[in-house]
Amino acid sequence: MFLPFIRKNSNASVAFAASAVSGTDLTTYTFSGHSIGTAGRRHVIVGISGMSTVADRTISSVTVGGITATSVIQISNNNGTFFQRSAIYVAVVPTGTTADIVVTWSAGQLCTGIATWAA
Repeated sequence: MFLPFIRKNSNASVAFAASAVSGTDLTTYTFSGHSIGTAGRRHVIVGISGMSTVADRTISSVTVGGITATSVIQISNNNGTFFQRSAIYVAVVPTGTTADIVVTWSAGQLCTGIATWAA
């Protein structure tokens, strides 16, 4: 979704904005007032990682400031005790420098962390 914009714009850049982690056992995680970079013509990239003791937990949805993000990739890992799923989501968010980022899983996770970049 965001790659065509980057390829067409020779002045495009990707800048890290912020990261956060919640160690609380939840299904829906809200990271309030999270930095999403400089406002303007940009795509917000959200890296997500969560861990559980049960396999096959997936990400149901991600929003950035109420805007639905699109899944780019999801991968999972199992070390025999814990199951980890990582994903990258992208949303076009032209306004604001902070936003509530909401990650909803198919079931409860032990923890979830996010990182954001502006492209």
